[in-house]
Amino acid sequence: MGGRWFLVACLGLGVAAIYSGNNIIYLLESLLLSALLFSGVLSELTLKNLRVERVLAQGVAGAATGDTILLTNEAWFPLYCVEVVELAEDLPAGEATLLFVLVVPPRGQLKLKSSQTHSKRGRHRWQGLALATSFPFGFARKTRFLPQSGERLIWPAPFAHALTHGRGHDSAKGEWETAPGELEELPEGADLSRVHWPTFARTGKYLRPPLRPQGEALEVRLQLTPKIPELERRIGEASFLLANGPATLVLVNGPHAKRVEGRVSGNDALAELPEEIS
Repeated sequence: MGGRWFLVACLGLGVAAIYSGNNIIYLLESLLLSALLFSGVLSELTLKNLRVERVLAQGVAGAATGDTILLTNEAWFPLYCVEVVELAEDLPAGEATLLFVLVVPPRGQLKLKSSQTHSKRGRHRWQGLALATSFPFGFARKTRFLPQSGERLIWPAPFAHALTHGRGHDSAKGEWETAPGELEELPEGADLSRVHWPTFARTGKYLRPPLRPQGEALEVRLQLTPKIPELERRIGEASFLLANGPATLVLVNGPHAKRVEGRVSGNDALAELPEEIS
């Protein structure tokens, strides 16, 4: 908006100077045009002397990616008001900005964390990065394209079950620990310290988180049936379970079942599931 008013002022003073022949108006017009030229030169120097390196971290839907952005200033003077932007066709405008920096010191390097957040899980591709600045006067926004294309997997946002995570305790069968999963009824005569009291207050039933032998791998099963209700929530629950120790993801689609071992491979598989199961 400031740039538009500046151009209007330049044109208005130019017309006034031509028709009036007033030297003071000519001087003001010269100052405005000099400022415009000066702004363009400084913006160009800012973008020309800046180097960008991006180190990807594992992205999770709904959370900042935490990518490491290295900004290196190769000039002997500080650079101001720099924005690093990701260029992608399917990216909402609010998710394009990686970070904004007020000043990069001369011959210095900044190591910053990206504030970019992806709202959806899945495979994300981008065509490149861009450096942008409106320095020094904000008359116009100048952009420099960086051909750094790539892709990444955005994991689903984990959705926590309504359960507690207690410490392991001794039993007749040895050391046991709390296992993520649906709450189960407490056997008669069992230790009441394992009761999930919020559920008891709501239902009046003595329920506890399931137990498993300590160190035993958890099997997380996800039914992939057509029009599955609350698919994203179920995927988030599966991601949450995978984060709680050794686990195997089992994707069940009719008579077929696919096993995926480990937290990383399991979340990769969840990220690439279609939004609708056909």
